[in-house]
Amino acid sequence: MSYKVAIIILNWNSSEVTIECLESLSKISYHEFKIFLVDNASKDSEYELIKTYCQDKKDIHLISLAHNYGFAEGNNIGMRIAAEQYSSDYFLLLNNDTLVDEKFLTNLVDATLQDKNIGIAVPKIFFYQPSDRLYYAGGYINRLSGMGEHIGWQQKDSVKYNKKQYVGFANGCCMLITSKLYNSIGNLNRSFFSNIEDVEYSYRCKSANFGIIYVPKSIVVHKEGYASKRNKGQWFRIYLSTRNLILFYKERNEWYKSILFLPYFSIRWVAYMTLKLTLSKDFESVKGLFKGIKDGINNKLRFVNLPDRTVFRD
Repeated sequence: MSYKVAIIILNWNSSEVTIECLESLSKISYHEFKIFLVDNASKDSEYELIKTYCQDKKDIHLISLAHNYGFAEGNNIGMRIAAEQYSSDYFLLLNNDTLVDEKFLTNLVDATLQDKNIGIAVPKIFFYQPSDRLYYAGGYINRLSGMGEHIGWQQKDSVKYNKKQYVGFANGCCMLITSKLYNSIGNLNRSFFSNIEDVEYSYRCKSANFGIIYVPKSIVVHKEGYASKRNKGQWFRIYLSTRNLILFYKERNEWYKSILFLPYFSIRWVAYMTLKLTLSKDFESVKGLFKGIKDGINNKLRFVNLPDRTVFRD
């Protein structure tokens, strides 16, 4: 039996890597899929390149948005349209700055069939450069900081990372979500815009008694942070990460952990990042860090506009 997979990919002024990703997907062994490519209001020249590429591709549904809805809501829009038009059994959220192995999707789908309570399957992910270094080999949520911790981060691959196992954190670079989980807990949290939304979704997945399975035979390569580095830079990522860590902490409503979270967050994140960024003379990112603290406390989002309704490009 074949299971239908809706592959959701976002593009934001990154046509070159997006097309490379789409080309790698065209070579995979799994055939029962449709790509829902969401363009997050790229500038006209970038959008035209994507539009031209997709013109004769029957397996790609191009969704063009009039605003940049961010990673979370951009994926949500893609999943909603896929659910309505494709009736998929799975939703694969895949970063556009990735390249995939021929059997990566087959291995992910097969892994979910072994246990009806699996909600998410995740691959082994390598950095693009250096190519022998791991980006992600499973992960867990640090309950003190709220951060998603990567197992194997920047380590050389070895047999200890080849064990298929349940993990606590699914990285948003590539996650296969079952329709059962999607129907149970819904979309990504749009208020996060981008960054930490995968941690929050993993937390809800586990809270709903679904499992996250790490599948080392499924291989993905990641050009980490391509879009945000190219478009807004590191400062914006630090702003969002800081803001969203605070939002996630507040959402969990585990105030009894304040005595542990606040010192940990202050030292491990704020003090460490401030020192690191100051030494590298990245004062713009230092400002982003402290603006993130303020906006996390006040539930605000600045620098971007997140409309309440979906507006498509003409």
